[in-house]
Amino acid sequence: MKKYNLYLKIALFIFISVILVACPNKPDECTWETRTTKMFLNVCKPESYNIPYYECEELQELDSCSYDSLRINLGFESEVLPNQEVCSSPHDSLTGFIDELVVICKNDYNNEYKSHDTINSIIEIIYLIPLGSHGKYEMTETPISLQSFLANNPPCTGGFYMFLNTPPDTTHLQQFIIIYEEDNGKKYQDTTKPIYIKP
Repeated sequence: MKKYNLYLKIALFIFISVILVACPNKPDECTWETRTTKMFLNVCKPESYNIPYYECEELQELDSCSYDSLRINLGFESEVLPNQEVCSSPHDSLTGFIDELVVICKNDYNNEYKSHDTINSIIEIIYLIPLGSHGKYEMTETPISLQSFLANNPPCTGGFYMFLNTPPDTTHLQQFIIIYEEDNGKKYQDTTKPIYIKP
């Protein structure tokens, strides 16, 4: 009888183990599509290219910074699109593609770029990329030209860091006008605070 109980317990243990392995408890996950609702931007002086914006030394109005130490942070607020599956562990996913991203200098920048010229050709960018389908993102490691980025029909992303790759002729007051448009017709425009940019 004792042997029979031991065999029964072993069989029951194996049966329960098989059930647990075959039917793992998966969390209730889904993807919630989101869209941008507001653009915000600021200028800062980072210690490295992809340091998070909240660790970047924010520049105040009329501060000065060398051109190669300046970063323009461009980010977005977003909202969840209506009528989607409800789940306990949603992952956000921005929808759409970028139609236009333009950077304009408000004042003369150098001999080549005058007041209100588009300066996309001297802008480099790093941007948020999704890590799989789990709603997590990270910044790309090294900057690429803004023109190369836009040439690849990029999807909407939660943020960009932009850098100048060409110096101004002299130290002078500068602001940048940023125009951003998505393929769904959403368009945002804002201007950075005035700062002195040094060669």
